[in-house]
Amino acid sequence: MKRIYSVLLLSAAVCSMTAQQSQFSTNVPVALAPISDSELARSQSQTEDQAHIVRGGDFFCEDFDNGFDGNNPYGAWTFEDSGGNTIWMMANAQSPEGEWSTGAEPLASPSAANGWVIFDADRYNTQLSPNYEDVFGYLYSPVIDMSDLGTVIVDYYQAFRYCCFPGSPITLEATANGGDEWISFPAHGSFIQAANEGSANPLHTTVDISCVAANQSEVQIRFAYNAAVAAGYSHYYWGLDDICIYENGASNDLEVMQVTNGDVFDWWEYRSTPFEQKIDAADGGVVVGTMFRNNGDTDQTGVVITVEILDDNMDVVSTTTSDPFDFAALGNAENCPAQLSDTLYMATDWEPTGTGTYYVRSTISSDQEDEVVENDLMEMPFYYTDDVYGHDENSALDLELTPRDADGGGSQYDPTGYANRFHCPNDGTTAYGVEVIPGAGSESDCFFLVLLYEGVGQDADMFDANSAQVVASSEWTYDAAWNGEAVYFPFDESYELEANRVYHAGILEDIGSDYQLTVMANANDDTDNSTLIYQQAGDGSFIWFGAQTSTPAVRLITSEWVGVEQLADMNGINLFQNMPNPANNNTTIRYSLAQPMDVAFEVIDLQGRVVATKDMGTVPSGEHQVELSTSDLANGIYTYTLIANNVRLTKQMIVAGK
Repeated sequence: MKRIYSVLLLSAAVCSMTAQQSQFSTNVPVALAPISDSELARSQSQTEDQAHIVRGGDFFCEDFDNGFDGNNPYGAWTFEDSGGNTIWMMANAQSPEGEWSTGAEPLASPSAANGWVIFDADRYNTQLSPNYEDVFGYLYSPVIDMSDLGTVIVDYYQAFRYCCFPGSPITLEATANGGDEWISFPAHGSFIQAANEGSANPLHTTVDISCVAANQSEVQIRFAYNAAVAAGYSHYYWGLDDICIYENGASNDLEVMQVTNGDVFDWWEYRSTPFEQKIDAADGGVVVGTMFRNNGDTDQTGVVITVEILDDNMDVVSTTTSDPFDFAALGNAENCPAQLSDTLYMATDWEPTGTGTYYVRSTISSDQEDEVVENDLMEMPFYYTDDVYGHDENSALDLELTPRDADGGGSQYDPTGYANRFHCPNDGTTAYGVEVIPGAGSESDCFFLVLLYEGVGQDADMFDANSAQVVASSEWTYDAAWNGEAVYFPFDESYELEANRVYHAGILEDIGSDYQLTVMANANDDTDNSTLIYQQAGDGSFIWFGAQTSTPAVRLITSEWVGVEQLADMNGINLFQNMPNPANNNTTIRYSLAQPMDVAFEVIDLQGRVVATKDMGTVPSGEHQVELSTSDLANGIYTYTLIANNVRLTKQMIVAGK
């Protein structure tokens, strides 16, 4: 029998609650950010949460065609909020509105044309700026007789965005005793919780409230904003429409919701793993996590989860089967609300025999005949490589991460950075650099750093880059020719990684720039909390934040690759350090060419502005130098770039003594 252990979860995203709790403890909010085109694209790409529960006959539906007065047999909807009952409202042509929500699309629910409801916190607080306040509110249904319902499913369409902590402030609550006791259920569906991120539009969500409402004669539900979380939720919106209540249409329906090829509670999972970091079979081999849920209304007995590993020919190379266990329906669980899902981790005692593509497949079954067999199985690819450590799935990069626009004067874009977390189960691996897939919006002349941090805690969901220990780095100036292509950026010096230590590898533009740096990513994917984004905190500083909803294409490389500078060497191009450095009024820059090339120079300041250029025309082969006047430059740090036949080499210089 294989070694097995299980972990209970309270949300549909693996490890998300751990991330939220640790970020709450810091009490540092994420800064507000306007909605960008990339965030709108991200919200459209998220998966709807609509396939979990088979729909029985509709018992109650509300489409708000008659506004709050209701379009149902039971009566009107009522509401209350901290804005003097002005935050809840029927949506208008501008909804959502407010200075931070400009550009957000109206709720795209099936009956949106005849009206929908919005908790428009941004509209309310825009009127109060800069003296904004935290907000809360409730939208109450009429009292409904559910005596004849053996199970109760609430089904609705929504779209939301919230500030300023990762944990979701929205819940669905129910009472069967006139409001003496309200039972709270998570309302955010499949959304991976993160501040400032928009949900899918629409996000179709189902919630089983049977443990409160089934066979009860006086049931009332309410949609609650910020009812069960701490202060710090002030802006953005929550739109709701097409709220229906019905019985569960399936008695026996087990579902595999997610599969991981790693224990994401202890560390992180990797889609690509260097072969030298495989776990030996004697130590348990690959650990597979299977998240599953009972969508039916009947308790399941003899539940078995089977995990298979397949090779690139789709031949099964390993099979692991759990002991049978029982699994209650949500409405019959011991606690109310019941846990939405459970996760079983199984050590497979399998290790790969070589590099290549493999697949993990999880299947769930029970003594009962399942009525929805298409959700009983889930499969995903994973890779063992010579030297690539990565979390992203290269074949499914559907999001471009972008910096936010800077506030006011100065640079056009805020500082930004994208990183992933890594650890090594085994000793003997060396980090040489990172591979990145930049987005199409990245612009030439953006100056950025490639960094490897060590020793930041595994549970650290935010950290100050200035206080973190940088163990490897290099400096680069972006070339638009790299857009959309995987680009390798070596560190100035390689670094040996220690087993079971935490590392953060990424790219960072830490000063703000007129040129944006973007990275491709997998949307709605960071269920192991491995992603870090460089953003502004509530005190105005810029730090690294975890608890994200995406996985950037930033990979750690563990062998020597041919980097940009090595490619320049192969083309016979060399750029030397300027002399003198620091420069006063003049400095000399030497370079050499193996063959005649078209040559130009650029000097860029820390704000990313080009402050000097020189077009040298076609330069013959050999060693050359260019005299650069720095008399018009202020004291500070600059970069100078040699551009030779579209190959760019960059070094840093200091201007001082003015």
